[in-house]
Amino acid sequence: MLLLTVVVLLAGCSGDGDALPSTATPRTVPTTPPFGFTPVPTEPTPGAVEAPRQPVGLSVEPQGANITPRNLPNPPASPFIAWDGASVVLYDTQTGRETKLGRGSVSRPAFGGNHFVYVSDAEVWLVDLSTMQRQSLGSGYVAYFLGDSHVVVNPGDNNFLAIELATGTRVSVAELKDPLLRSMAQNRWGGTFRARWIDNRYAVRLVKDPEVVCTQAGNDRELCEARAGEEWLVEDVTTGQILYMFRANKVEPAGPGEVVVATTPACRGPDNALIECYEVLAKLENETPEAYIAGTSNIYVVNLESGEASFVATATYNASVRFWPMNWPLVADASYVAWTESYCGQPSGQTRIFDRSTTQLTEVNVSAWLSLRDGRLGFGEFGPLSVFDPRAFQYTAVLPDVTDVSWSADMRYAAVGAAFGHGGLCG
Repeated sequence: MLLLTVVVLLAGCSGDGDALPSTATPRTVPTTPPFGFTPVPTEPTPGAVEAPRQPVGLSVEPQGANITPRNLPNPPASPFIAWDGASVVLYDTQTGRETKLGRGSVSRPAFGGNHFVYVSDAEVWLVDLSTMQRQSLGSGYVAYFLGDSHVVVNPGDNNFLAIELATGTRVSVAELKDPLLRSMAQNRWGGTFRARWIDNRYAVRLVKDPEVVCTQAGNDRELCEARAGEEWLVEDVTTGQILYMFRANKVEPAGPGEVVVATTPACRGPDNALIECYEVLAKLENETPEAYIAGTSNIYVVNLESGEASFVATATYNASVRFWPMNWPLVADASYVAWTESYCGQPSGQTRIFDRSTTQLTEVNVSAWLSLRDGRLGFGEFGPLSVFDPRAFQYTAVLPDVTDVSWSADMRYAAVGAAFGHGGLCG
């Protein structure tokens, strides 16, 4: 069960896209398939009705934009007291109430439905957020939500169990029958395959694990992993059909039935033609002094029903040859698309917010890792430390200095506890 041990360490939000319908205004974009969107080779999938499609209207040709700069207000002081670094604390950002639950740990996703789960003294506790009453789910060393209906528990022997909250039924994770839950378990909930789920129907993930694909790549391993990390598919988990297969730098949930896509980074070659930045980086890998590559990646919102792509903006790709492919935040919902320009580049760029209803693009004076839910932006690596409302242009929640924060789907509750160690986002 090593597979599921990794889930706990790498788990993230599901992004199931339950926001309001999109009001984005489509733009006219080139329709010539660019170099980064050649079909991804795949074996026939049992039960597939037709061959996987590719989004229509994607291009790597950079486009200009009108950008409005704006300074963020200073965040208010947090109403919560300083965290002791070891206790499980549940924050209600709506009422300002904080609940200390003793020493323990929190694994993501820690929230599901109207509940919160954590571990203390090798016992799993479930908290009802409406009453703040808690109940024991038995012994365990790790616990996290699988969807809204099940809690996965490691009782100590790595034989992970899934507990159905409505009935109390316990089964091995390997015995789960529900297609969505099986997809979430098998694809590690945001781990190796970077999987996300939309509308409780679509799974968006990498085709294969880049580390496995590139085991024999030798000196070209970094280039191999960069390219394998851009082979994406969109699967209907209810039927098992692969609906889309294409190459892109990033694919994340957007509004209902949508994904936001960032194209393969494009750089200018010697003849001024657009080529993969990875190709340029590979050639410069051993050069000194350290070189930097400036390129671009186009951002689109793709409707999964029609396959049509609507252009959002062109983002900057500026990464050191010592760290690539570049890691950067790209988030979207029915109201906004937001990203930070060249987050791990040198220098790091600014955060940009695209209003889908007005098509206005605003650049704010921060360089933040981002999350987004129901029109509210979260700022902070490994869980937001503050929540910002772009419409009102003000902060709605500020936490004390904490690490590895878990948030409820409605961005009302946050929780911290003793966390597993991990590396940084930029190498």
